[in-house]
Amino acid sequence: MPATPDSTAIEALLLQSRELAYRAPHEAYRLAVTAASQAERINEPQLQIRCNIHAMSLLFDRGELHEGGEWLMKALTVAETHDLHPEHGYLLAQLGILHYTLGENIQALEYWTDCLDYSNERFSNDARIYAHIGTGQIYYAYGQFDAALRHHLHAKSLAEAGTTTDLLTSTLINLAADYNQLERYDEMRAALDEAEALSRRAGNLNYLGEVCYYMTLLALVQNDPARARQYADEAASMPNICIWSEVSNVISHAQILRRDGQFDEAFALMLQAIDRAEKAHCSHHLFLVYRQIAAMYHENGNFAESARYHRRYQECFQRMVNPEVLDTLATLEEKLLGHD
Repeated sequence: MPATPDSTAIEALLLQSRELAYRAPHEAYRLAVTAASQAERINEPQLQIRCNIHAMSLLFDRGELHEGGEWLMKALTVAETHDLHPEHGYLLAQLGILHYTLGENIQALEYWTDCLDYSNERFSNDARIYAHIGTGQIYYAYGQFDAALRHHLHAKSLAEAGTTTDLLTSTLINLAADYNQLERYDEMRAALDEAEALSRRAGNLNYLGEVCYYMTLLALVQNDPARARQYADEAASMPNICIWSEVSNVISHAQILRRDGQFDEAFALMLQAIDRAEKAHCSHHLFLVYRQIAAMYHENGNFAESARYHRRYQECFQRMVNPEVLDTLATLEEKLLGHD
């Protein structure tokens, strides 16, 4: 009979998978699946959940949302079976992220509202941070940037109380996005500088790719094209980063070309961004790309194409935005006010 794997061997598989995530993502996923299978065999539920989450993350990074969601549900089943409350709260937050990415904001907020029930002391701090980040992202999509900033600052205060480097980095990137919209560029730069240092130290290319995107936008606003190209080129050189960072940086490259008057090349890149965002089922990137293409056609004097893409932007935006979401947000704010 083959020897039963032990937790040390499984941890080694997980570590190897993480190390290969950018260099060989398919091999990384194979190792994650093997680790998850072995963790199930030795009946270590917390280790099994960690393996499932890692497999989920690798698939999410590739834009394979439904396949990643299957691993998420496996992990959630284990957490519920064994009454693992911190893990359960974390996984609810991840379910919210999945629905948000698919443009299903009502469902996302329902999960995040559960996570933000501060009377439930069994949920982890990380679950609450993810929920505040996600709620802020919905406000951001609605153009309510002050409300987005309020939630992201709350997430940062929780993250600074003790969490993973990656989660703090995510919080800082979202703050940078808010500050960009609010034209608070000094604060945007400070958040990005900290996020860049953290992501480089951790070797997290997914987050570093997002940092490069916002650094590119900031450099363009500050009329520093050389710095913009430096960050855009670095992001473009990163292998196998997550689909959202990849799309973001296609957009930033197009913005550089647009600034230089190279409209044909910029349009070609933006069409690539549409193709990748559609494959990843990422509604939030799609409406951003449509809006920017509409603006580029308008600048170029092609008003018919500008109107066509503006309609596509509006259709995509309306699928995500509806009054029921505002009602759900109001209910959540009322509950949070009661906690405060």
